[in-house]
Amino acid sequence: MQEKNYSFILPEGLIETIQSTLKGKGQFKYTKRGKLTQDSINLLYKYLYVPNYLLESKIDKRDSYKKNGVAINFTLLKDTLSLSSEETKAILNYFIKEGIIELVNQYVYWGFGSKENKSRTYRFTEEWDNKKVYNHECPNDSTFIKKRLIEKNCSKKQKTSKSLTSIANDDIVNYQMKMFEESVGVHQTVHDYFSSMKEEVRFDVNHFYLHSILKKENKFKIARPVKDSRLYSPLTSIKRELRQYLTLDGKQLIGLDVVGCQLLLSAIAVENYFKSNYKGVELPDDMIEYKQISEAGLLYEKLAEQEGKTSMLQKDRSKYKQRLYKLFFFSKNSKRPNKLQQAFKALFPSVFDMIVEIKTNHNYNEWAKIMQEVESVLMLDSVSKKLIERGIKFLNLHDGIYFSTLEDLKVGEEILINTFKENGGVNVKTKIEQYEEPTEFKEEETDSNVTKFESKTNIKLEKHYFKLGDTYFNVKKLTRKTDAKGSKSKKLSMKQFIKLYEQKKAVEQGIDEQTIEYKETKITNMIEYSSMVFKSRWIYQQFIEIEKLTGIQLEPSKIDIYNEYDFNDEWAFRFGGEYSSSIRNKHTNMFVSYGGYKQYPIEEFVPDIISLIKEEQLLIQSVAAK
Repeated sequence: MQEKNYSFILPEGLIETIQSTLKGKGQFKYTKRGKLTQDSINLLYKYLYVPNYLLESKIDKRDSYKKNGVAINFTLLKDTLSLSSEETKAILNYFIKEGIIELVNQYVYWGFGSKENKSRTYRFTEEWDNKKVYNHECPNDSTFIKKRLIEKNCSKKQKTSKSLTSIANDDIVNYQMKMFEESVGVHQTVHDYFSSMKEEVRFDVNHFYLHSILKKENKFKIARPVKDSRLYSPLTSIKRELRQYLTLDGKQLIGLDVVGCQLLLSAIAVENYFKSNYKGVELPDDMIEYKQISEAGLLYEKLAEQEGKTSMLQKDRSKYKQRLYKLFFFSKNSKRPNKLQQAFKALFPSVFDMIVEIKTNHNYNEWAKIMQEVESVLMLDSVSKKLIERGIKFLNLHDGIYFSTLEDLKVGEEILINTFKENGGVNVKTKIEQYEEPTEFKEEETDSNVTKFESKTNIKLEKHYFKLGDTYFNVKKLTRKTDAKGSKSKKLSMKQFIKLYEQKKAVEQGIDEQTIEYKETKITNMIEYSSMVFKSRWIYQQFIEIEKLTGIQLEPSKIDIYNEYDFNDEWAFRFGGEYSSSIRNKHTNMFVSYGGYKQYPIEEFVPDIISLIKEEQLLIQSVAAK
């Protein structure tokens, strides 16, 4: 029987870069026929082990990779590579010095106390993070590959002693593994896309599992790490927009989700905690109301109304939902509650106190773990097992399930609704997600950050990343990094990203920088327009927007030191910052504020400004009314 090759997933051009660099340093030795010696081959693959490990982690834990990087424990790495501490440090230092990887965090503990749990975290630099990847078959005659990786992996599978919990977890894991090995495929458009590549296939790292499923390589990592944890599979790792290209028994996936599932899970979790710790005490009225409002799907509306953020909810519901998780559910306890926490406590004081108590008695992330445990017990230990017993094929995705037919989905829906009612005590509503038939496989969808950046800067990007001077900008991730030694990628808001881009652009164009003080923070942010340098991007944007909306050709030289523009002898417009712009009557010195660029979009208030200029009495009446 032919031995199956072990393979690494690597960025294109990496092997050539390592060979070129280390050959110049005399670290690689060659035979008379010009081939690497066995020791040099082993050394090369010990180097390649690190980027392969980073990419595997990036594929399986995309969000964690972006936020925290990948934890590499030095002692474990040294043992895996069978190298001394100095030799292992040399490999890590090489990748950092050559600008291939970067250090994200100095020390991270994945447990309590022991030295083995202490790790540094790394990820690829901007330049290498955006390269396409490929599967590289490793030579079986390499002693490092054979003894340290292949045989080590095989020995891991020889464990026979398992607890009842482990066996129960294996039922779900083995079932999902069987689905991916035997029943999961890809859409014909994906097959056509990869088949059209004449050379060795290079693909976006996000497409790794699509390519692996297509080639039946079975490089799947499916795991449920501990009891009551979530199950992780290619479906949980793959990007949402790529799910439409997966098939189950040759048919596109059909998704079944619980509406407002996280809030329902929180209602179940807080009630369970209360009953366990306050036995014999009746449930508080507000805790009952919390569950009822969560069942009705109206919690966000109630909370936004109490907080005075209804307009925010209406504008972007998803953003407001994330705000609840970020500012309360999954944040550390604070002595001074923020506005959202104050609103939550005013509506549901008992629920608020229970969540705070849980985070106080354990760790602030304990509340998130408890919610996941409730989800896993319901979705995996109950719903999934009942579906297996009924002989229905499905794929798990945390609080959702995917099927191949509507008939199977209806059975699953009935099981799910009954399970939440019987085991969780809540009534749930469900929603079905069906995909349109793809006509082609698109390598990369247009990213919302790219669209916003292009719109605000009036430029068209060839790629979502670029270099300006000594600085790398990644528009999709909203990060920037300089060539300076020790520089790290820094996550920014869109506002900060554009500010730094424009600042750097101005410097590269040779425009003199001016530093202005704004809210006790020095901001360097110069923009050139019509041979004039504006003090801020907000003034610049309001200026050109007024020109566009009114058809009036404005003269930049008319803006005075107070950022006022004289429309005529009677009226002046004051260009404010993000939150303050106004129209002023120069004779009476009365003015009306229009809230600023952020609070009141300029495209809405510019027509009003022009109207007020033409109708003087309207302005006077407005001010008098105030």
